[in-house]
Amino acid sequence: MQSERSLIPTPMPVRRHARSGNRGLALTALCLAVLLVVMDNTIVNVAIPTMSDALNASSTDLQWVVDAYTLSFAALLLPAGKLSDRWGRRRMLLVGLAGFAVVSAATAFSWALWQLVTLRVVLGGLRRADLSGDTVVNHRHLRRLQVP
Repeated sequence: MQSERSLIPTPMPVRRHARSGNRGLALTALCLAVLLVVMDNTIVNVAIPTMSDALNASSTDLQWVVDAYTLSFAALLLPAGKLSDRWGRRRMLLVGLAGFAVVSAATAFSWALWQLVTLRVVLGGLRRADLSGDTVVNHRHLRRLQVP
């Protein structure tokens, strides 16, 4: 028979990785990473008239340009979270940001509508990959910065 004392769970020790100076820097970097979503969508919405003229795109085509990003972003919510758990959130954040920068540059030089839509799908997937890492890391840093 087990004693009552052995049934009580013992608290896990709290690990402190970052010094207080690094916490603010990490939080700032993560907030800047989240800013990419807003900037990317704003840039596309501002550039719609120019894209329509340059690519001879209809309103349906332009809707695909805008929604391809959001569609892949939403579709990869669960798989990106699973990969973040498996590979690590920091690694997913770094891979997602690096991939986002490369594909974003390629998107700027796309000359056909199918390229633009395809690259926007990839951008949404990469953004989901790094956002799955940085939201959890951001939550951890916010919790550490709270005053007891």
